[in-house]
Formats: sequence, structure tokens, C-alpha cells
Amino acid sequence: MGKVGQCFMELAYLTSQRLTDIRLLRRSQIGPDAITFQPSKTRNSTAQVVGVPITPAIRSVLERIDELNREQKFPTVSAYLITSRNRRPYSASGIRSMWKRACRRAGVADITLKDLRPSSATAIHAGGASVEAVQKRLGHSNIETTEIYLRTKGVAESPVVASLPPKPQKG
Repeated sequence: MGKVGQCFMELAYLTSQRLTDIRLLRRSQIGPDAITFQPSKTRNSTAQVVGVPITPAIRSVLERIDELNREQKFPTVSAYLITSRNRRPYSASGIRSMWKRACRRAGVADITLKDLRPSSATAIHAGGASVEAVQKRLGHSNIETTEIYLRTKGVAESPVVASLPPKPQKG
């Protein structure tokens, strides 16, 4: 996806936030220790705000984005974190096109950018976070929605014990 696209993708995965919220992330949302997201999808309903701690991995992505902007020698810094050459946020179709080109080059056909969020949620849960903690990270108002995002790996064990019917008695 190129350096900018890679930063976009990594930030989306590491924060578990919606693509729109990463695309429209403003520098003012980034504090010294956390990034504050007000998910666009819930802005008019629950208005839930999600604070994502800045981990070393997230800090590394933020530093790479700043370095890319310095390399471009843009005369002004955009209010948005990740921008195209015109210093505006990428459009949804622009990001999607970037992703599709990268997938074609990599020979990958069955994954979309929207797979990042459930993959991230699943990894966080597999790493030991409770479903409730994942729910808060994703900004969901109910746990059932979060459970849809969690992709189980391997084979699920059934607690049901089956038995054969009794043999008919001769008589």
C-alpha cells in the first residue's frame, strides 16, 4: 500500500477503530498517552468516546507518519493525521483503491480492509482481554455486537454428550 497506506492499515489494526475514524483522525485527538475517538457510527446515538492508549507500536506508527510528512516537505501541517498529497484526508474510495492494488500485487484476493477490525478484536481477545474489554475498545453499546466481531480459531468443543439409544430387548 505504500508507506502512507501501510501506516493507515497498521493504525486501524492497532487501535481497532473503524476505517472512517482512522481516515478522519485529527492531530488534536492525539494526546501524550492516548488517542481519543468519537466513533462516527455512534456519534448520533450513544455518542460513546473511546480512548485508546498509545502503545509503543502505535507510537512507532505515529512517528513514521510524522517522518513521512517531513519527507514531503509540506509547507503546512494538516489538521488531519493521514493525508493525500493535497493535505486532505483520503477518500474512502481512495483508501479502498490503494488496498485493492496492494492485494493484487500480493496475490491476495479474499480479504478486505474491513477485515482489520474483527481481526484486531480477535487478537486482543486471544491475548487475554475479556469480551467486555474488547467491547469498550470497539465502542459497542452491547456485548452481542462485540461477539459478532470475535472470530474463533480452531474447532469449538461441544459440551453435549451423546449416547446411543438403548438396545431393543428381545422378547
